[in-house]
Amino acid sequence: MNNQRFTITEFDDRKVVIYDDNEEHEVIVDRAKFLANFRPSYACTVWKAQGLTISEKVHVYQSALLGKHGLYTAFTR
Repeated sequence: MNNQRFTITEFDDRKVVIYDDNEEHEVIVDRAKFLANFRPSYACTVWKAQGLTISEKVHVYQSALLGKHGLYTAFTR
C-alpha cells in the first residue's frame, strides 16, 4: 500500500526481512516476491516527511525551488 513504511533489517539470496514500521513487527518475505511487490523509496517530498523525526543525515535537493516555507518544513524535520 502507498504510505506504508518498512525498514529492511536483513536480506540474502532467498529472503528479505523487513520491519513493518506501522504494525511494529518483523516480516520475512521471499526475495522474489519482495522484488515483485515492493518499490524501495530512497526519497520523499518535504511535505510527505512532515511529522516525521529523521535522525540520519539528509540532503534537500532543489532547495532553491522550495521557498522559505518549504525550506522551513525541510529543515525542521
